[in-house]
Amino acid sequence: MRTGPSCPVSPGRATSADVQLLCETSPAWVKLALECFDQVLVDHAHCEKKAAAHALSMLAAFPDVPGLPRAMARLAREEAGHLAKVLALLESRGLSLGRDGGDPYAKGLQELMRHGSRERRLETKTRQQRTKGLRGKVRWDG
Repeated sequence: MRTGPSCPVSPGRATSADVQLLCETSPAWVKLALECFDQVLVDHAHCEKKAAAHALSMLAAFPDVPGLPRAMARLAREEAGHLAKVLALLESRGLSLGRDGGDPYAKGLQELMRHGSRERRLETKTRQQRTKGLRGKVRWDG
């Protein structure tokens, strides 16, 4: 959630009118997000952690794909930087990261994925075949 100058939002301090989002968003969602802002921050920290970890996982799984290791290392560094900022914000609010209980939607998607390095590589090749028309437009080293 991107907010205006009143960010970080403290409970009882900001209203939906204070929050400036980049695209049209339901006022009910903004109200709920502000009411549960601590939970939103904790969830956001877990998302940043997963993004950094997944980038490193991709680097480890596919070290032979040209350009991918460097791109994934760059992504992991960027996401870890985001994580550090969110963790500092959590600490300033007296919160801790705690364990991630997971998300039922994400768990369902993971069940549909192939497992194991060889199968994951096949999944990647299948995606590449579907996006052949994008060749030259999408680069790992970009």
